[in-house]
Amino acid sequence: MSPIDELLAPIPGAEHRDLNGVSLDIAKIGAGRVKRVIYAPGFRWSTHMKPKTGTDLCMHAHVGFIVRGKVGVRYSDGCVKEFTAPAAVEIASALPANTSTGPNFLGKCGTDILVRHRSMFF
Repeated sequence: MSPIDELLAPIPGAEHRDLNGVSLDIAKIGAGRVKRVIYAPGFRWSTHMKPKTGTDLCMHAHVGFIVRGKVGVRYSDGCVKEFTAPAAVEIASALPANTSTGPNFLGKCGTDILVRHRSMFF
């Protein structure tokens, strides 16, 4: 019998959802919430979420901590960023194209998230 991976164990009191290749656990904490997001290898926003959202790119900001794996982000202007665990990350929210400035990834327009290895994000 293989040992249980505690990082994948159910979270008591959290709401669990499976959505287009992403496993979500959402725990309410005070007035906020914390999410555990587990992406399967090969997950790509433009392939897996576009049918659900109708957008080619994710249009939301993300702040969190990658516990395991690698996550790549490609912005609509071609800027690419890759995060490897362990890493605290900020992925900028979508802004109108004319507000995008400079080579950094803040203020870019939407992102296509690509997962190379099974990844866990808090």
